[in-house]
Order: sequence, then C-alpha cells, then structure tokens
Amino acid sequence: MIVPDPMRAARLIPALACLAAASTANADLCRNLPQAYADTRLAMENGAGSIVCLGDSLTFRPGALYDGLRHLIINRYGDGGVGYRGCSIWSGALLSNTAWLRGVINSDSSPYYSLDGMWASHADSVPGWIEITAYNPVVSLHYAAQVGGGSFIVRYPDGTFERIQTYSPVPQVRTLTITMPPGSPPNSRVRFEPQPGGTVTFLGWENRTQNAAPRVHRVANGGWGINTYLRRNWTFDQQMVQLQPSLILVMLGQNDAYETRASFGAKMIQLVDRLRAAVPAAEIVLISSYDANAPWNAVTAAGMEDAAIARNTGFIDLFHAGGTHAFFAQQGYLDVDGVHWLPAGGDYVADLVLGALESGGGNLLPCSDVDFNNDGLFPDVADIDALLGVFSGGPCPSDDGWCDSIDFNRDGLFPDTQDIDDFLSVFSGGVCGG
Repeated sequence: MIVPDPMRAARLIPALACLAAASTANADLCRNLPQAYADTRLAMENGAGSIVCLGDSLTFRPGALYDGLRHLIINRYGDGGVGYRGCSIWSGALLSNTAWLRGVINSDSSPYYSLDGMWASHADSVPGWIEITAYNPVVSLHYAAQVGGGSFIVRYPDGTFERIQTYSPVPQVRTLTITMPPGSPPNSRVRFEPQPGGTVTFLGWENRTQNAAPRVHRVANGGWGINTYLRRNWTFDQQMVQLQPSLILVMLGQNDAYETRASFGAKMIQLVDRLRAAVPAAEIVLISSYDANAPWNAVTAAGMEDAAIARNTGFIDLFHAGGTHAFFAQQGYLDVDGVHWLPAGGDYVADLVLGALESGGGNLLPCSDVDFNNDGLFPDVADIDALLGVFSGGPCPSDDGWCDSIDFNRDGLFPDTQDIDDFLSVFSGGVCGG
C-alpha cells in the first residue's frame, strides 16, 4: 500500500533513525532531528522560514555548505532571497577610501561587531561613501546606533535621498529597508554617505525576494571557531533578532584544534544558550566538522554531541556520517589544499544535511531510504522506476528534480548493480547488504 509520509525514513525504521551506529563504538550519527526541524519544515512548506548557516570557511567559501544548501532549498521550497551578507568588500560592498575601520575575512578585530566580523565604520572628516549590492529586490541595511553615533545620507534608487541619524543613548541595531524600483538591473547598488560629526557603523544587509519562500543566511567567516563567536559584541544578538531565524545550523570545529572534548562542549553550550536567549523560537541543529584528516575533528565532534545532549538540540555527526577524508579525496570533493570543498563536495554535504533534516536522520542509515524520488510516498514502485531510470543515465522524474544518489549502499562505488540489489532488498523489507 502507498502511504504518504512527511518524515519518510524516520518512520520507516524509527528505532534506527538518529541512532545508527557509526564506525566507532557508541557514536550516534544524529540526535533529535525530527523535533529540531518540524517547525521550520512546516514554515517552508507554507512559504516562510529563515535559516541561518553559522560557521567557518566550510560554510563561507563559494561552493561550501551555504551555497549547496540554498540551492537545494530553492529547488524544493522556492527562493526567498540571498539572505544576509556581512558588510565587506568580500560580500558585495564597495568602500570609497582608506578612512574606514572594518572587519575582514579570515580574521577578527575589536570591537567584535556584527554576526560574522564583517563590518565597516567611518568617523573621518574626509567625506566617504559605501555601496552595497542589492542581490534581490528588497534589501534591509543593518547599522549600529549608539553613543557617539553620527549620521549618513542614503541615496535611494529613485534619485531621492534622506539623512539617517545613528545616535542612541542605548546601543541598538537598526534597519533601513529599501525596495528597488521595478526593472532595476540585477545586482544594482545602493549608496550611503557618512557625514562629519560622529561615527557611522554599517554591519551588513539582508537580501529578500518578494516571493513567499524561505531565506537562507550566510553567517560565517574563514578561520573562525567557537571562541570567535562567543566574543561577538551586542550587535550579534540584536542582528540575530532582525533575521528572525526559524532554524540555526551551527557547523564548527575545524578551527578549534586546541579545545578538548569537555571545553568545546562547554563552549558550544554557551553559544546555544546565547542564541536561545536572543531568539527563543529558533530551532537549533549542531553539525560537527567533517573528517578533514585532523586529529581534533573527532574531539570536537564528540564535544558537540555532548552539547546537543545537554541542551536537547538537533545534532548531525558529519565526522562519521560524511565519510572519511580518503572518501572525500577519492570522490574529487576536495580543493587543492585538501581541506576545503570544491562545489561538488559542498553539494554532497548539503544534500546529506538537508536529507538528514528531511528524513529525521533516515538517510544516515547504512543505506539510503527507499523514497528515491523524494515524493513522500513509499513503498512505491515509482521509486524503483526512478532508480532504474537515473541508474541508466536518465533524469530524475520528481517535480523538483531531487532524487537520491544512485550510490544507495554508500560504498562509494557507482554505477554499481549492488546498489540495485540492496535497494530491492530494503524495499522488500530486508536489510541493506542482504
């Protein structure tokens, strides 16, 4: 009988989902995913949702987790916009001169402004300007209002302008929302001009379409670890409120070589507590770093799982579930540095992460789930037809073009008829490899 099931494999084998044994004893590949994703999934199905991807260069770089995940969500739920961008030349901002104090990539600088350490502050008597790229028709500028604040002129796309004050006796993150005129060229720019007589600090901007669809935000910087996020100043918490996240994905650990399991777990608990204090309604899923062939990867993965247990968040053990470093290398997923991912690697990780969220961890079992075409119906002979079609070089027949990998048994060999044998075995109620 065909049974519609929104949780797919999480209910197909409920005793095993998020409890599958990893390659090392007593390791769980995931925790609490059905509970930690339910509200966000419902929101996205209803044309809403705001997902924050918080991490390091494995989230930040082109082709990393953010890019892959956003593309998958667009295909499945629609495009709500590029989301948040930190205020920097690496994110689509242009600055007029060297009279700016600013944050940079792969570093962090006092006073630790903004979500991702990318900000720009101007207090010089020399006139200056900054332009941001409007990646979508609606942009919301985030700026700091505080003691010592000055003012800036905003040049609106219709040719008008306005002076905005940034003084406040109490530190505040304020926003200024601008809608681009119909017919504006893609990636148009909006100019802001700090005026003499005080400090103006720009933090970043959010990009939104006018579609009823979820947004995915990139909150990440290269070289960052748990300590970098814990030392963010007051702007971090207030900006997080402005993004109104329904889900926060935290993927850290690659740059935390000097942490022990206990210290990393304790600091991750601090970060979770801080996020929950700022945005209590947000669901949180912690994702360990993958096996980058570094001795501390297993340590931080274990500490992150400890934090997930202590604070009842979702957890995905990418270190064990994603495959070994040798697997990433063999599949051509790694850049020349042997650490960062090429776009194919980022797509693989994004597919694994979203698949785990959507299936309640079912896709982390030794074999994939039998809902090959991801239509929520199984057991269903249409999944067999879809598998055989894609295996033979045909397209995925699903409405959104999202089928599972033909490497059903996840042994790294494909196309391989053993995947068909294993699929038919599980489909018939047997076991993977049976």
